[in-house]
Amino acid sequence: MIQLWLTHRKGALLLNLHYTEWFANLFFQEHAAFLNGEERFNPAASLCFALGAAFTIFLAAMRLRFWWWPFHPLGFVMCGSWSLVVYWFAIFIAWVLKTLIVRYGGLSGYTRARPFFLGLIVGEMSIAVVLTLLDAMWGIPAPYIPFD
Repeated sequence: MIQLWLTHRKGALLLNLHYTEWFANLFFQEHAAFLNGEERFNPAASLCFALGAAFTIFLAAMRLRFWWWPFHPLGFVMCGSWSLVVYWFAIFIAWVLKTLIVRYGGLSGYTRARPFFLGLIVGEMSIAVVLTLLDAMWGIPAPYIPFD
């Protein structure tokens, strides 16, 4: 739905090719065999799904059981996503800061620093909401999808 609205609102020729060509064809490319009736149930896919779910549960159990366990289940789930490609550096900086705060400030330092970092998140989201409202009410352009 957003694909149709965006191309009609901004003009398809002005948009990045990802939004006009790649995204529009992605579903059909990934599901062509299924749409043609060539692909059937694949037990290997179900097995891989079950193994991934079991490994995620294992990571969560280890993290709950042992305070020293370094691997977070969210890291495993996010490792192949587009979001991690975009936000890896911010996640890395947050991890470094948390490690330094916990090492040199202890639990009390971590507890004192937590509202600051939550404030950064809430502040970022608040500005995004304000910019969206300004754009909706007065047409002031907020940062949006880049053009070629």
